[in-house]
Amino acid sequence: MELEKKLLDAMISIIVILAHDFKDGVQATDFITIATKINENAELKKELLEVYNNIDQIKADAKDFKVKDGVELVTFLIPKIMEVYQAIKA
Repeated sequence: MELEKKLLDAMISIIVILAHDFKDGVQATDFITIATKINENAELKKELLEVYNNIDQIKADAKDFKVKDGVELVTFLIPKIMEVYQAIKA
């Protein structure tokens, strides 16, 4: 579940960046800003690289997904969803 959590965490981090930068509408310069923010965030880059390098393991784990795993991921996601909400609200 750790790889799956890292995948979800990275996705949420990118969603927060998008929510913040697209708030005033999408502009071409936003994509440069977003790429820069991702590139400057060492932790996010590390998570993305780890997920990318282990994507086959994540796919294999998905085949054995159980209800317990779903509950664990939802529990992990609840505070992350608040981050998205705060980014949209700000």
